[in-house]
Amino acid sequence: MGGSQTSFQSTRCPLRIGLACFIGMIAAALLAGCSHGLTVGQGAYRGPLIGVDSSGEWHELIARTPTPGWIFTLDAKRDILDAERVFVTLRRPNPIAAYPSKTVTMHLLTPVRTFVGIEVYARVVPFTGGDDTPYRPVVAPSTEP
Repeated sequence: MGGSQTSFQSTRCPLRIGLACFIGMIAAALLAGCSHGLTVGQGAYRGPLIGVDSSGEWHELIARTPTPGWIFTLDAKRDILDAERVFVTLRRPNPIAAYPSKTVTMHLLTPVRTFVGIEVYARVVPFTGGDDTPYRPVVAPSTEP
């Protein structure tokens, strides 16, 4: 009886390893597929001012929007040769809501340490949709907007 248990476990172990490898490959394929939606357009980013604060342990992005209601999100991070590239979106406010004309400063902490260089790519999209809008490089982001 002990031999059959050993035999059962020895055949079951490769099945577990095989299943773990299969799940790992599926997860890797799904994660790799996420990067296909990142497109970079021609020219520089033109939108609300985005700056980089590198005074702490992590780079922090600072955006100044003309009204409240904007949404500032980190969409992706990609390693490049001597820096890290971050892709961010500024989503416009809901057009049916009324907002005061008041500049708002928004902060977004990145997963990039300050001893690593950072390149920022940004886009502005409408309140709904716009997910196919290309990112554009933020040329010489200021240290503080």
